Amino acid sequence: MTRRDGAALIRAAAERLIAERGIDVPLRDIAAAAHQRNNSAVQYHFGTRDRLITAIVEEGNAAPEARRLELLAEAETQAGGDEVRTLVELIVRPIAEIPYEGGSTHYARFLEQVRNHPAVLGDTAHWTLESPAMRIIMARLDRALAGTQTAALRRMRLTSMATAMFALLANRERELEAGDLDATEAEAATANIVDVLVAILRASPSPKVLAVVRDAH
Repeated sequence: MTRRDGAALIRAAAERLIAERGIDVPLRDIAAAAHQRNNSAVQYHFGTRDRLITAIVEEGNAAPEARRLELLAEAETQAGGDEVRTLVELIVRPIAEIPYEGGSTHYARFLEQVRNHPAVLGDTAHWTLESPAMRIIMARLDRALAGTQTAALRRMRLTSMATAMFALLANRERELEAGDLDATEAEAATANIVDVLVAILRASPSPKVLAVVRDAH
């Protein structure tokens, strides 16, 4: 087994175990699940838990990021339409579709477990700060909402959107693994996630929310 093979096995095992048991799963358990004889195999290949998580996020985001860049280019040629919904679709669909093209995966459930980790969020979101497509999408979403929402409300809504997205994608993944969704139902579940996220962004704020965000900067 090459070093590259060992690292790939550890990433796959870590994705599954973190998805199932949480971010604090012992590294020795990850090494054992990856069929590594050395309990320190994770440290050998990745150094730290944080670097392992970052490696899984970066590997999992690579193909969706490439797809988003393609879809952004296509969207540039299409005038009109619902910009907010289009942008949310660009966020959701690549990550709801690409990881499953090769079969089942634990990636959405993994992301749900690590969503507050610096590898995912950083100051705002790792996949926003480090991914050109996500930087563009999030900036355009912010501008699209700016006409009707204060900056403070937009931050609140975009954070709520991210929280809901991770949870809903993870739940869809559980249902796929359990065989509860056929192809038509899986597509409907993805469409529903987009519907819910758009509704979160556009919901009329209550008086209590307005009292906090009206003058906040």
